[in-house]
Amino acid sequence: MIELIAAINKVLNDFIWGLPAIVCIIGVGLYLAIRTMFVQIRKFGYAMKNTIGKIFEKQEAGTGAITPFQAVTTALAATVGTGNIAGITWAVTLGGAGSIFWLWVTALIGMCTKYSEVLLAIKYREKNKFGDWVGGPMYTITKGLGTKWKWLAVLFAVLCLVNAVTMGSFLQINAVAGAMEEGFSVPPLVTGGAVALLATVTVLGGARRISAITEKLVPFMT
Repeated sequence: MIELIAAINKVLNDFIWGLPAIVCIIGVGLYLAIRTMFVQIRKFGYAMKNTIGKIFEKQEAGTGAITPFQAVTTALAATVGTGNIAGITWAVTLGGAGSIFWLWVTALIGMCTKYSEVLLAIKYREKNKFGDWVGGPMYTITKGLGTKWKWLAVLFAVLCLVNAVTMGSFLQINAVAGAMEEGFSVPPLVTGGAVALLATVTVLGGARRISAITEKLVPFMT
């Protein structure tokens, strides 16, 4: 059974991370960059001024809001991880030092993709019954493409859930537990239980508690 799952996974990986991935990542990024007249280059100074230039300003968050620094650290908390560390290591190992150049090129193009994603998320966001802003690709698909595409929004949400449970949780905690066991002889079950408890307490506190914790942890983590 395990061999069958591994074989299916290999076929899917070879397809998804082959030519289709290159076309989607580079092709879509280039299309968006051209349509926005390379906004990531034209407005680079403006972006730096209003992000890095403001995150260290002393500001008080309004009701239900977070400070610019908390917004940055919350975003980084979901960005700095196995992909940036293990992923880059694998890229250099398999592709040589030259792979770093192509990572830079892809990142430069990807900046416009991210800009477009955030812009659409803000454009199609809405307030829920609790008065909180909600948005993202699911809302963009439903409100931007129309209700006939709602099935795609649902599929995206389901796949995000699967990814969060597997790549977002299994892979991360496995890396943490492995490091704790090898470095400090802590049983994986103990590490898993402790992280699950801390994550639960953090998440149940909502966005404000998450941002309050990330602003303290992320600078050291990074």
